[in-house]
Amino acid sequence: VASVSSRPVSELVTYMMKESDNTLAEMLGRHISLTQGLSGSGDSVGEALLSSLAHLGIPDDGIFLDDASGLSQDNQVTPEFITGLLSEVYRSDGDLGLLAEALPIGGVDGSLDDRFQGANAIAQGKVFAKTGSIQGTRSLAGWVTAEDGSDLVFAFFAHGEVSDEARGALETVVVGAYSCGANLADF
Repeated sequence: VASVSSRPVSELVTYMMKESDNTLAEMLGRHISLTQGLSGSGDSVGEALLSSLAHLGIPDDGIFLDDASGLSQDNQVTPEFITGLLSEVYRSDGDLGLLAEALPIGGVDGSLDDRFQGANAIAQGKVFAKTGSIQGTRSLAGWVTAEDGSDLVFAFFAHGEVSDEARGALETVVVGAYSCGANLADF
């Protein structure tokens, strides 16, 4: 008789976030569905995730989740929702706080290890963010420790007929926030 033990969920989530592993995200979403007494099918994942958000006290106004990987064209999420969620992650010491440590670091590791180069290199090691890429959308969301020491939460989406060049443009906008710091909100 053989047995296999999974890595702790915290390690799986960290790997998923750092490497942008969509297959692992979908698998974890289906496990969330099962733990909530749902079927664990793809059709139940959206309901399970929305229920989990509600349990954490995070409003789900204006979003629709069809899968856990984020690859479904039916998913609908706004930058406002993402910044609200990231603000909660940033402030949390509990389970949500674990997500803060799992975010890739610009120019350092994960899906951002080769990003923030050239003129944008001034923000290397200061950007903690998750990338997103599906047909018609590129995104970058997280927070940046600005040049003046302030932390700014952001979610920038490029939507429409976008190419991979949008990645660099999104990084440039984040570097602008890095350079402005607290002055960005002091108007």
